[in-house]
Amino acid sequence: KAKTLLHRLTTAQRGPPLAATAGTLLGRLAKVTLDTASQITRLDQMSAQDSGYAASRYELCLLLHRRWQEIGSSRVAASDYAIRLERETKIMMDVSGITSPQKARVCLLVADVTLNSREKKPAIADQYLARADVLFDSLDEQSRSTLLPEYHFRRYQWARVASPADADGPAA
Repeated sequence: KAKTLLHRLTTAQRGPPLAATAGTLLGRLAKVTLDTASQITRLDQMSAQDSGYAASRYELCLLLHRRWQEIGSSRVAASDYAIRLERETKIMMDVSGITSPQKARVCLLVADVTLNSREKKPAIADQYLARADVLFDSLDEQSRSTLLPEYHFRRYQWARVASPADADGPAA
């Protein structure tokens, strides 16, 4: 949506300053998008023997989620990133060197993707939310307080998707 709006502003007869600003912002947006895709490619190429492998798996999951958001959750292309995020999260859960807060964070990202994608998957979201719930027991107070609001929000989303008629409570 942002790209479309900025492109319209660059071609509209709104005056050179606005068109120039829109062109600059369009260029920055393209750079950020390109950077995310190229970072994903770079991290995808790391092997398990590399010293930063654990950190790269976590960063890859964060970038896959960001790319899913950039594309737009309802678009078909976003489903590729959603599938990859789920696959990479399964791998990341077994990598030593990943902390419990990192694992919990990525579980919440998978829940976000599975609940807000074009094709909703509440059963998978529930599995990852249950994993996050278990991980919360091992978190320090600061990590727990940082992640808990998002956890509750994802549980609320899950309830709305899993049983839409019952999610808002009794009808008034």
